[in-house]
Amino acid sequence: MSYVKNANLTWDKVKDSDLVLILSPYITGPLAQQILEQNQSGQIYTRFELELFASGASDLRAIKRLVEAGHEVLHLPDLHAKVIIARGQIATVGSQNLTRKGLKNLELSHVTRDLQQVDDVRQKVKPWLFQASRVSLEMIEAMSDLLPDLQDLYSRFSEACKPAQHMVNGHLVGKNKLVEKTRTEIVNAIKSAPLALDVTIATVTYLPRSRKYTLKVDSKPFTSWSFNGRDLFTLTRFYRYLCVLDTGRIGWARVVAQRISIIGTRLGFDAGLIQGQAEWEVSIESDGNLPEGCPGEANLLAHVSMGGTELFWVPLKFTLTDCHAFAAKRPLNDSGTGVLGRQARSWFINNKDRFVQCVLKGITEPFQYKANLTGLRAENFFGPERTTYEIRLARVGGHPVLFASSPNL
Repeated sequence: MSYVKNANLTWDKVKDSDLVLILSPYITGPLAQQILEQNQSGQIYTRFELELFASGASDLRAIKRLVEAGHEVLHLPDLHAKVIIARGQIATVGSQNLTRKGLKNLELSHVTRDLQQVDDVRQKVKPWLFQASRVSLEMIEAMSDLLPDLQDLYSRFSEACKPAQHMVNGHLVGKNKLVEKTRTEIVNAIKSAPLALDVTIATVTYLPRSRKYTLKVDSKPFTSWSFNGRDLFTLTRFYRYLCVLDTGRIGWARVVAQRISIIGTRLGFDAGLIQGQAEWEVSIESDGNLPEGCPGEANLLAHVSMGGTELFWVPLKFTLTDCHAFAAKRPLNDSGTGVLGRQARSWFINNKDRFVQCVLKGITEPFQYKANLTGLRAENFFGPERTTYEIRLARVGGHPVLFASSPNL
């Protein structure tokens, strides 16, 4: 028994089974077909629903290829489980669909090769299968005729939702007076810091080739700046740099010469960040989803753990040049309420200034993730397509900070 983040690596090894059952509500790409081609026979249970094809959650072309290849595809209403069973070999149960997104999302699947457990899983899902109905090529053709107009409607609906969702995500903060005070302090810290003479205009742009959005410049790169008109200050490609919007939103932008596509809103530091507590692991969140009870001025959240056990969490007010830590809180799951947690919180109370300085250093220094592509996509941080910013580079506390402001700010 084990757990894996990417069950595809396990599915690739499923071969020569006399029967493979696939339960996946959504199917895109060739993954299902690749699994079935390595085995004697198989059945695919999915949801054959117009809304899912119109939204892109499932791909009608992938379903058609499976049927044309001779595989049995069945519509199972209300299916939500993601299960693959290779009789006599293996079973996986988890969150991962047989889709391209399933290879990239944060997924977790339980894998077992215990034959009794494999059979137990099959027995659990067996009653569901009697509700399924076969999907034919005629049904696929009928669905295909209806799809184009609905895809266009869904696309327009999705675009209309983006500005509202962006507001919810914190792009237009300011209703709360304390939050607005923190935002103002951040913007003032930027404006009073040394600023590069260069200003570059960047726009959230859709790239058809990669089917992704990016914050893109057409001329001046993100990586070269000048503070005196002569010497260049260079940012390292693929490193993360602190990035601040004029709304006060904070992230860590992965910089490439002409674009920024990935912005982290969570930082994770292995043991060693906090002086005097070498075994502590610290993670910082800036996505705005602070728990109830946090002070209104707080804009970051620090979680402190050791050996996988959370010791405490603490709201932070970060204004670029300063960082204030509020009172430490017991962990939300209450796992650090024993002696270890009490000792940790006591140390924090007596060494708050040291803790803050170590965290401030971690927040502001550029760094490179081992996994470069973690974080929010550009449209989820900067805003929907065609959102435009003026980008400048500031030096705050000796560290470079990218500042993105609306052109009329």
